[in-house]
Amino acid sequence: MERYLETEGEEREAYLEGLSAEQLLDLGIELYESGHYWNAHEAWEQVWLDAPNELRLFYQGLIQVTAAFVHVAKGEYPGSVRLLEAGIEKLAAYEPEQLGVDVSGLMEESRGALRRLLELGERRVREFDMALVPSIRRVNDPASGEPSRSADKPRAAKDGRSGP
Repeated sequence: MERYLETEGEEREAYLEGLSAEQLLDLGIELYESGHYWNAHEAWEQVWLDAPNELRLFYQGLIQVTAAFVHVAKGEYPGSVRLLEAGIEKLAAYEPEQLGVDVSGLMEESRGALRRLLELGERRVREFDMALVPSIRRVNDPASGEPSRSADKPRAAKDGRSGP
């Protein structure tokens, strides 16, 4: 993740283009869980462009859920609700898991975040508690005996594009 964050512009694009689909998925998860929502969106957009048809909606759903929280951090209610609803709708087809991602957990937490956004409404969107941003977790890999990969993410967006 550090390498990605240290680059900009064409150098960053070249870095992303050199990663496999799995590496891009992992990078996006790491960025997202670290509060770099815009950057996670960028990593997943790179893989989404070349994804096989059966995975395009999965990546698009991740992108939309992530972009929703870019909008939340900016206090932009309509965009956050619209993108979160669209992302939830797309990801529903991939439950319970896809590519090692716990889609069911993501869906449950995304629905909770959406309910809270709707309760707050447009006038109070800036009161949204960023602790409610859903986590994106990896499911256990029974063959490896490795636990799920998950990080405690900060409760505020870190990238400049997602700040208020």
